[in-house]
Amino acid sequence: MKRRIWFGTAVVAAYLAYVIVIVVFFSRYEANAVPASLVGGPADPATFMTEEQLQEAQQLSRIRYLSTFILTPLDWLLLFLFLLTGLSAAFRRRAEALFKRSFPRVAVYFLLFQILATAVRLPIQFGFYRLDVRYGLSDQSVGSWFSDQGLVLLVNTLIMLPVVWLAYWVVCRSPKRWWLWGWISYVPVLLFVHFIQPVVLDPLFNQYQPLRDEALRQEIMALVEEADVPIEHVVEADMSKQTNRISAHVAGFGATSRVVLWDTALKQVDRDGILFLVAHEVGHYVKRHILWFLVVKIALVFVTFRIVYELYRWAVRRWSGPMKLTGAGDMAALPIILLFFMLVGFVLSPVEMAVIRMQEQSADKYALELTGDGEAGVRLMQAVVTSSLSDVNRPWIYHFFYGSHPEPMERIVYMGGHSGE
Repeated sequence: MKRRIWFGTAVVAAYLAYVIVIVVFFSRYEANAVPASLVGGPADPATFMTEEQLQEAQQLSRIRYLSTFILTPLDWLLLFLFLLTGLSAAFRRRAEALFKRSFPRVAVYFLLFQILATAVRLPIQFGFYRLDVRYGLSDQSVGSWFSDQGLVLLVNTLIMLPVVWLAYWVVCRSPKRWWLWGWISYVPVLLFVHFIQPVVLDPLFNQYQPLRDEALRQEIMALVEEADVPIEHVVEADMSKQTNRISAHVAGFGATSRVVLWDTALKQVDRDGILFLVAHEVGHYVKRHILWFLVVKIALVFVTFRIVYELYRWAVRRWSGPMKLTGAGDMAALPIILLFFMLVGFVLSPVEMAVIRMQEQSADKYALELTGDGEAGVRLMQAVVTSSLSDVNRPWIYHFFYGSHPEPMERIVYMGGHSGE
C-alpha cells in the first residue's frame, strides 16, 4: 500500500514538474514570427491579418500549444491513476456482482468507464468550445454543442462496446496471439473510418446538399474531368453551425463519390481559391494518397500491437498486485492496453505525420499544375490562417509530433513562387 502511494505520488510530481517546464517554454513563444527575409511579403501575417487578429492568434496559439502538451500526458496520468488506485478493479467487481455472462459484465464495466471518462473530459472540451466562441471560430449554440457531444458519445458507445468485448474475449482465448488477431481486426475498422464513415456517419452531424452555385459546380466538374477523376457529385456541408474554419475533402466511391465543400469555404474564399482547394483534394485522389497512407498506417499499427503486447505482459506481471488485477485476462486490465496504445501511438506519431505532410505537399504541387494559379493558392492559405487564427510558423516540437501539414508559411512561399506559371 505504501509503495503504491509513494509511486503514484512520484508520478504525479513528475507530471507537475513537466507542466511547469511546458508553461515556461510556451510563455516565451511568439506566434506568427517569420524570418526577416519574409517580413512584409505574402507569408507575413501582418500583411493579411488585422492587429486584433494577430493578438488573438498569439493568445490562442499559446493556449493551443499548452493544452496539447499538457492534456495529452494528462490522459496517460489519469489512466495510470485509474489503474493504480484500484478503481478499475472496483468497476470489474461491480460488473461481476451484477452479471455472470461475459458480455453484460464487459458492458457494465465499459459504461462505468465511459461515464467516468466523460465526467473528466467534458468540462475540458466545453472550455475549448467556449474558447472557439470567444475568438469567433464558432457560432454554435450551447444546446447544439451538447447535442453533438451526446450524439458522439452514443455513436462511440454503440461502436466501441462490441469492440471492447471482442478485445476482452480474444485476450482471454488467445493470450499469446491476441495482438495479431487485434491487428487483423483493426484493418476493416480503418477501412470503415476512411471510406464508409464520411458517407454514413458524417451526415448524422451535418446536412449535405448539392452545391447551390450551379456556375461554380460546373467549373468544379470541368476541373474534375480535366483531372480524369470519376467523381459524380459536388456537395456543400453546413459546417458553419459548428466552426468558421475552412476545409473540403473528397469522399465516397463509385456512385457516392463526391467533392465535399464546407460552406465556410464558400463564404470566405474567392472562386479561384475554391477551385485551387478542390484541385488540392483531387490531387490526393489522383496520387492515391489514401491508399498509400493506409498501407503505412496498417504497418504502423502492426508494430504498435506487437509492442503493446510485450509491454502488457510485462505490466501485468509487475503490477497485478498493486492494481488488484487477477491476471492478463482480467477486464480491469484492459485500460493498461489502452494506456500503452496511447503511449506507443504518440512515440510513432512523427512517422505518420511525416508521411501525411509529404502527401499534403504533393497535393499542393498537383493543384498548382492543374490550375496554374499560385496566387489563388496564396489567397486560400491566407484565408485558412485567418479563419482559424493559426500560427504560420509553429514550434518545431509541435510540428514534429502533431504537424499534419507543411507550415502555412512554407506553403505560401511555395505557392507564391509558382504564381503565373
